[in-house]
Amino acid sequence: MSGIIFEHLILEGFGPFRDPVQVELYPGMNNLVAENESGKSSVVAGILAVLYGLPGVSDPSRRGTRRFRNWDDPRCFRGRLDLRAGGKSFSLERDFDTHRVELQEVSGGKQRAIVTGLHNPRARKPNHRYEKWLGEILGARHRAAYEGTLCLRQPLPEEGRITASVQQLLSGGDVATREVLERLAHDLKSITRRTGDRGVTSQDQIKDRRLEEVEGEISELCGQIAAGREVVDSLEQVKAQAVEVTAGLSEARGALRRKQATRANWAEWRRLRDRYRNCLRRQRRLGDVCEEASVLETKIAGIRQRLQDDFPDPDD
Repeated sequence: MSGIIFEHLILEGFGPFRDPVQVELYPGMNNLVAENESGKSSVVAGILAVLYGLPGVSDPSRRGTRRFRNWDDPRCFRGRLDLRAGGKSFSLERDFDTHRVELQEVSGGKQRAIVTGLHNPRARKPNHRYEKWLGEILGARHRAAYEGTLCLRQPLPEEGRITASVQQLLSGGDVATREVLERLAHDLKSITRRTGDRGVTSQDQIKDRRLEEVEGEISELCGQIAAGREVVDSLEQVKAQAVEVTAGLSEARGALRRKQATRANWAEWRRLRDRYRNCLRRQRRLGDVCEEASVLETKIAGIRQRLQDDFPDPDD
């Protein structure tokens, strides 16, 4: 329930109103001043009847169609209520005899039907869609709940339900203003020590009351929240740094693998280089040996030739 404003009420054949009567209502307080038995209470009863309906009972002492139907044989027995709630406008019409309701949402001069059907307050099968709307708009799906919380009617509740002093205030009777102010000051002293700042007493109380304690708790909680936010912010920074470090670590690992591969290739190149140098040295030594062998072969061939010349073969 939020921002309910009753705007127009039309009653026909209801209570003292045999012919259609329209009541204009405005935001804020509305005052209806009229003689006794002129229909002031019937206006409030009519609003409740349009919203929640009238039981079809024949006992005039009980709340129902027999009690509220005009005695002069009216042409119709119906009501209409226009209201605004939650930024929307609604028009509700009810036939008290047939319990037929027509609920429409009004926007830009156009009407859109929301609920059309029967809503009998004594029916065993309720109109769930209409009662859901009542609950959303008024906060009370049933008349008893609405009267017990939001609508104060005459006679006032019994003394056991509302104190006599509150009844005096509500009924506009003679009220002991000083007693009321003293009671309010006493209640305020039990709530807060800053009664002087509020003009209730000449100076503030000495000890803190519940309001100051709650303010202290709120301040402490705000400090904890601020500290928690700092921790969260630092944690987010750490997370961001961790992401950067992780990315850097991954890149460093990749660079390490590349350098390790380069180092392994370098070591293999050095091994092959040393092997090549060893083979080259051996090749050179073998070349020298071959040259020496060639020289020796030449010398041996010369010696053999000289031997043949000096010692020819006898068979030749």
